[in-house]
Amino acid sequence: MISKKTTKIKKVVLGYIITKNKREAQSIGTVLLKKKLAGCVNIIPSIESCYYWKNKIEKGHESILLVKSLQSKTQEIITEVKRLHSYSVPCIMFVNISEINPEYFKWLTDSI
Repeated sequence: MISKKTTKIKKVVLGYIITKNKREAQSIGTVLLKKKLAGCVNIIPSIESCYYWKNKIEKGHESILLVKSLQSKTQEIITEVKRLHSYSVPCIMFVNISEINPEYFKWLTDSI
């Protein structure tokens, strides 16, 4: 059952970006906000990562940058993140948001 207190929306996205550390996440997030590509960013400062790189399993500590934005901004966000990121192949993913609090949606769209 869909709550009547949310709005069905197809143009809101949540970006999921992995950075080498908190400082890089802060730096990239600040640029995205200043350029009005995001209304809000959240940083999860420390995660453990395991991944394949150059045919072997690597382990390390990284940070997550969550970016609240609009679908129309995703290509610009990808371009900016790739320009600023220290990794040659950064993880940049977007999830489409299907429901959102109407007041938050208004604030988000007004902020970008």
